[in-house]
Amino acid sequence: MIAERHLKPGDALPSQRELAKRLGVSRPSLREGLSMLETLGVLRVEDRRGLFVAEAGAGPVRVTGLAGSYSLEEIYGFRLSLEPAALSLATGALSGADISEMRHLTNRMLEGALKNRPVVAGECDTHFHDLIFDRCSNRIYRDVRRQFARELRESQWAPMVVLDQVRDTAREHHAIVDALEKGNSKTACERLENHIRLSARRVNIQI
Repeated sequence: MIAERHLKPGDALPSQRELAKRLGVSRPSLREGLSMLETLGVLRVEDRRGLFVAEAGAGPVRVTGLAGSYSLEEIYGFRLSLEPAALSLATGALSGADISEMRHLTNRMLEGALKNRPVVAGECDTHFHDLIFDRCSNRIYRDVRRQFARELRESQWAPMVVLDQVRDTAREHHAIVDALEKGNSKTACERLENHIRLSARRVNIQI
């Protein structure tokens, strides 16, 4: 809508109620989508004033949650050290059913993107990564995941604003699952690390 209407930085968007009606989506789905765009620095949300196109070149904003305020670069860097280690600890506990569920979630994520449903794609991506932590043998990793749930989710969802990029995410997820199915923990962890690096690159962050 921003591109089609040639909106410029500082231009106001319709209210959330009006946007939900025009786009044919629920209010919760709209809020998630707006959250993605705000995280990427595409939109600016002002209390009591509404939604505005952000200044050109503003770039990713800081994500503020219960734990504090962090840049996307910091979050991706944190994930790069956290998630492969969690997967390494989880591989022995991941059952065949768990790995099949990871494959299913990846397929649903891609389907959501093809049907122009980024929130569905994002939720499937979140569940994929959550499953790794759910099976991690060290409870501290699970607690850290819960504590930083919003920050981690924002970094996972940010690249999905461009739905064509979800195909890349799905391909990387399938590669992780392929390694898990073969019982190759080391390769699975390396592919997860590569996935996080590539996800960061999709929002112009080098880690």
